[in-house]
Order: sequence, then structure tokens, then C-alpha cells
Amino acid sequence: MRTLKVLSVTKEKPKAISRSVFYRTSVGVVASSQHFDGENDFEEYLNRKLLGSARVRGLMKNSKRVSEIRKVGNYSHTCEKFYGDRWVLSGDAALFLDPIFSSGVHMSVSTSTFAAKTILKAMEAGNQSLETPGLGDAYEAKARLGGKRFRNLIMMFYDGSFVAQMKKALERENIRKGFTSAVAGDVWNENNYLFEKKVL
Repeated sequence: MRTLKVLSVTKEKPKAISRSVFYRTSVGVVASSQHFDGENDFEEYLNRKLLGSARVRGLMKNSKRVSEIRKVGNYSHTCEKFYGDRWVLSGDAALFLDPIFSSGVHMSVSTSTFAAKTILKAMEAGNQSLETPGLGDAYEAKARLGGKRFRNLIMMFYDGSFVAQMKKALERENIRKGFTSAVAGDVWNENNYLFEKKVL
């Protein structure tokens, strides 16, 4: 809390107004879900982690918690089905990935493009249902494949040994090209060395 002195602006003689200003912010801990295993008291866990840092302890010395503690985990989600007779899901509505590689817009545009092509095929075939074999199921398989490969990249990134392993692996040209291509969003390229070898 800070106290500010403010001068009022009126036609009358200025007078000092003293006000308290409260700052409200969210504070939390980001950790692998394994760090929470066996933890039942999340308030105690949060306090232990936050107050374990001298810098954070100093910043929070006059703070007061104003809401309950919430635990949020794994922002990723995937729908059970991406299509039906006359509907199709694409982008974040179909699957949402952790944004570590900024894959969201790419996945949204790509899956929307695949969905549009699937709808056009259905219309060209006499307005067929997306439930027709080779339409919705082919779209969903392609969308899921891209999502799976991005998710595999994300899981590798969160593995503690990822950086050390990648430094060594990236010395090999085929791995470097494959990794660069995949991170850049080319997750449907079957000629990618990492996909051929089932690494991703």
C-alpha cells in the first residue's frame, strides 16, 4: 500500500488530499505437475515457494492475500471428436496446445484450411455428410497428427534434459533441419527425418 498526496484541481484554492492506493496483482508458482505430487495444502506449498526467495519475500512483506488459492494445470485440451454430420471443429475449438512454441495461430489457420477443404469435398460430392468415410475422419486424423507432433515437441521442451540433448543432437544436419522444420510448424511433412524415425 502506498499513500499519495494529490492536489485537487478546482477553481477554488488547491488543497491537499491524502489517499491510500492499493495495488493488486496475481502471484503464483509455475512448476511441473510432479512437484505437486503428494501436496495437499497448496497454500502452505505456495507460501513455502514464494517466501523461499529473499527477493520475493521482500516484495511481499506488506502484502495480504485477497482471494482463495487456485491450482491450474495443463492448459492443453483436445476434443473427443472434431466433426459431425454438418459441423466441424478447427483451431482452439478442436485442440489447444501449450503456447511455448507459439503454435496456436499456425494450428488454427492450418486446421481451418483443412476443414474448409473437407467441406468443399463434401459439397462437390453432392452435399454429403462429413460422416461419410474419407471426409471428416480424414480431416480429424490430419488435425490430430499435427497436434500430436506439436505436443511431443512441447513435452520434450519441458523435459529437464531437453536443452543439453538438443545441443548435441543439433550437430547432426538431418536432425537440425528436422527440428527447425517442425518447430517452424511443418508438422505434416512426412519427409521430416524426425517423423520418419518416429522421434516426434
